[in-house]
Amino acid sequence: MADRYTYVACIGILIAVIWTGEQISQRKGWKNLGLILTVLLPLLCYISLTRTQLAYWRNSETLFRHVLAASPGNVVGYDNLGSALIAQGKMQEAVEVISEGLKAHPGRTFLHNNLGLAYRALGQPQAAIEQYRLALRSNPDFATAHSNLGNILREIGDLNGAIRELQEALRLEPADAEAMNNLALAFEEAGRKEDALRWYQAALATNPFNVEAHVNMGTLLLDLGRREEALAVCQRAVA
Repeated sequence: MADRYTYVACIGILIAVIWTGEQISQRKGWKNLGLILTVLLPLLCYISLTRTQLAYWRNSETLFRHVLAASPGNVVGYDNLGSALIAQGKMQEAVEVISEGLKAHPGRTFLHNNLGLAYRALGQPQAAIEQYRLALRSNPDFATAHSNLGNILREIGDLNGAIRELQEALRLEPADAEAMNNLALAFEEAGRKEDALRWYQAALATNPFNVEAHVNMGTLLLDLGRREEALAVCQRAVA
């Protein structure tokens, strides 16, 4: 990661190369061949090294694989490589990398949370729940893990557990519009439609551009027979 700072130290070398090149341009004859090579060889080396470094910086996956290769056991490397693999949909690889990271760094909150995300995407809800709970054991105030746990509990039908976790996430992060929308979904599925409506409204007050909350609220209003309000909400969603 720190290799980018070496470019600062190279500024003086580059100035020297340019100055030497200028001196050569003012002379003639083969006797300057040595000076020419003195200029060209370092430049070729820098070009080669730059191309190598650019390969590492091509994307997050290659970058953090390089970090782990250069610094085995680097927890930041495990965190970020796991996140990069999840973002690319490489869930099984993410599980392997993050599990390796947890062996080196047991109890690491973000690693447990990311492992939960990967397991959820692989259709293993119980494994995901276990990882979210381990993340919260490490850091009980980690709102993201509460929210993730709440979402997966709702998916498996544990609505009371989902509501409890999402409420805790919002206690810790009161402006999380996505958590508000998910809490509203849990209330709606639990049959508590007025509570759901209140949280859809809160989500839209926090983020008026949340299309999902607009659609969910419009659908709920339609179920409640409030068609004009439902139409107005859906119109705002596409405005």
